[in-house]
Amino acid sequence: MSKSKKTMKAGILVVSLLVGLISNSFSQGKKVAPTSKALYKEISQMDSVMFNAFNHQDFKTFKNLFTQDLEWFQD
Repeated sequence: MSKSKKTMKAGILVVSLLVGLISNSFSQGKKVAPTSKALYKEISQMDSVMFNAFNHQDFKTFKNLFTQDLEWFQD
């Protein structure tokens, strides 16, 4: 193999690695909005209420957790 082909392959490898590293660093830059402790506590509590009603077949409580105009979409 000639020296120019080896140099070209090495250059392509370096460029590929740099592109991969740069794209990876940008993809990790996504930020998530902070969640307040009060909101987290409320979601956790309502999650427990919903699954407790479901597991104990308490349809009245379970039904009251949803609005009348709930629409269900399934792919």
